Amino acid sequence: MRPTAQAERQAAERAGSIRRDYGLGTAPIGEVAELVATCAQCDVTVMTMPVGVDGVIARDPRTRRSIVAVAATDAWARQRMTLAHELGHLVFDRLDRDLPADCAGDSAAESQVTSFGRHLLAPRAGVSALLERAGAVRGAVDESHLSQVVVHYGVSPEVAAIQMRDEGWTHDPQAAQWIAGTVTTKHLATRYGWAAEHECLVASAQTQRPPARLLRDATDAYVAGKVSVGTVAAVLGKDIAAVRAELDAEGIEPQTPEVPWFDFNADV
Repeated sequence: MRPTAQAERQAAERAGSIRRDYGLGTAPIGEVAELVATCAQCDVTVMTMPVGVDGVIARDPRTRRSIVAVAATDAWARQRMTLAHELGHLVFDRLDRDLPADCAGDSAAESQVTSFGRHLLAPRAGVSALLERAGAVRGAVDESHLSQVVVHYGVSPEVAAIQMRDEGWTHDPQAAQWIAGTVTTKHLATRYGWAAEHECLVASAQTQRPPARLLRDATDAYVAGKVSVGTVAAVLGKDIAAVRAELDAEGIEPQTPEVPWFDFNADV
């Protein structure tokens, strides 16, 4: 379902506002998870999820702090879009009783937050500026231009094609084919010289990551001597010996508690 013109405009405005607030201009967003955590003051984690679930938002009923969880996957562009989509739910405050985003019942709201994610990741003004620098001609772009938008902004061919279409760079039936998913990121990467970058993006998207705040707090507690290395390992989901070796290699170890000296000769 495509959002109404008003919903699309609101989505673009909200995305543009966030880009202005964080000094992003029309530049690509490198670490989407970090932006989501900072912008929404929430925790973000990448984890294994059931098939068919890309992202979930949960909110602590007591603290009202949210956690965004996205699936570890080889579909790196989809993962980035899921993160942006979930931020849209938080920005518009549309949490459907903490259901997974794919299961939310309001299709109009889902369409709007998806549009928000698209504008956040690949602002149309930036897409146009990129294509103009590449010497593209409106209405005469080809697959190589699609590839440039995909790799520059870290989005799927479908997202790139929608932004290109809405800016008048491509028209049906070409745009419809791209939006339908006839071209993959792997194909573009292999054909247009960024296969190595694609493999790095795949590996990163497949890596499970705990919430940064939780890991930082656990490490702080370890350094303070309040928890064992096992706690840090549990947060990371790694072997205790491996985590201890990593911490030791970086000189991160529990502080020796200062025990006050008792002077037996002092007056009490």
